[in-house]
Amino acid sequence: MEIIINFYRPGKGITRYIDGLAQETQDFLKTRTEISQEFSQAWCEQVWWQNGSVPKGVLIGSVQKHLFFEEWFSVMELIDTQGKHLGYYVDIDTPLEKKDGEY
Repeated sequence: MEIIINFYRPGKGITRYIDGLAQETQDFLKTRTEISQEFSQAWCEQVWWQNGSVPKGVLIGSVQKHLFFEEWFSVMELIDTQGKHLGYYVDIDTPLEKKDGEY
């Protein structure tokens, strides 16, 4: 099942993400989304390889997000193309809200 997450960043507006729903509870939403090789290559070159979070040459195969309904942060887990955990990225954001079937 796919879900839509509307993510607002001040000065950048709203970005709509279409993610695969992995789990939803009263406390959190967990998504898992496969990343295309083309997108991963560009994303790694522009962000992850430059800041050293992902070793050069390693591509991200999927992303798992942990979004919380009552917490002021979210966690994104980076997973390589072989299913190996690469690391976490934590973001400060407002608690997740569900409105009209979207988040």
